[in-house]
Amino acid sequence: MKHAKRYLIAQAAIMYLSQLPLLIFIILEMIPVTLSDGVTSAFIGMIVAGWVITFSSSVACAVLSLVSAFKKPENPLKTSMIVKLALIPWYLINFSFCFLLVAAMLNPFLLIGIPLLILIASFLTYVNMLATSCPTFAYMISDMIRNKKKPDGWTIASLIFHFVFCMDAIGAIILYVLSKKKEQIE
Repeated sequence: MKHAKRYLIAQAAIMYLSQLPLLIFIILEMIPVTLSDGVTSAFIGMIVAGWVITFSSSVACAVLSLVSAFKKPENPLKTSMIVKLALIPWYLINFSFCFLLVAAMLNPFLLIGIPLLILIASFLTYVNMLATSCPTFAYMISDMIRNKKKPDGWTIASLIFHFVFCMDAIGAIILYVLSKKKEQIE
């Protein structure tokens, strides 16, 4: 399961790198410099490519994490917790960007596209969130099957938290604390 930790770290790095063109574009727009249409189009293309790459790497991270669970897993809970907490600024930037996109579409001719934009942005963000949870799911399920034990209420609740925005970081913290308590008992 060492691979799951690598997948998580790589996924977080890709998520942040994909936002770099967006942040550079916003900074350039704040400076009183006129960008040509070609430069603006290039930045928009890089932003869209970043979303596509992030989505693709999220799917790959999820699949590889689930496949690696069939091997002898190593506990990824600490890495998962750190990555989820480290990604909070990414989600804030992502939310701000999507909010700005929706605000930019407040035009009578573009209003029909707002629900579609919100749907696509929410879906892509949710896939990213689930991808960072897959190593945790894979480890917990394989651990329960391997040790033939039933999960307690906190474990089930924290796994359910991984499916809800903002609560996934809390679920990761709870699972990490529970695993530390379990290690102290043993």
